[in-house]
Amino acid sequence: MSNEKIVIDNKFKLSLPDEWEDQSIYRFAGPEIDGLQHAITLTIDHALEGQTLVQFSQQKINALRENLQGYLELKQRLFALKNGANAVELVFRWTPVKDAEVLYHVIYLVNESAGYTLTGQFTMNSYELIGKTVVQQMYSFELIG
Repeated sequence: MSNEKIVIDNKFKLSLPDEWEDQSIYRFAGPEIDGLQHAITLTIDHALEGQTLVQFSQQKINALRENLQGYLELKQRLFALKNGANAVELVFRWTPVKDAEVLYHVIYLVNESAGYTLTGQFTMNSYELIGKTVVQQMYSFELIG
């Protein structure tokens, strides 16, 4: 049995089995610097079943700690976005192999039954060049409706 779902602002429809759920991912590509295609990725987790912002963010952060060898947390804080929405911010460095460091800037939000994760990725050099601007764009995230 399947049900019809409307996904992405009524731009397309897709019939899926009942046990499938929308786990939308959007990728906004930026410039290539130091051989890294910069992007902001937005992941939407639906049906959080009453998780708070802290529970949602800690679940995601714990998964990073446990699964990314070479993970080094640089900053974690609760703060408010430009529109006043509460969010958790995480900055970490990942060194998957020697001499290959990637810096991630992550923002977690929860609204009703959905969790939102915004992720920007940078080289150490590109974070100095464009990081502040990209992070400010991430801070402008606002749910409409």
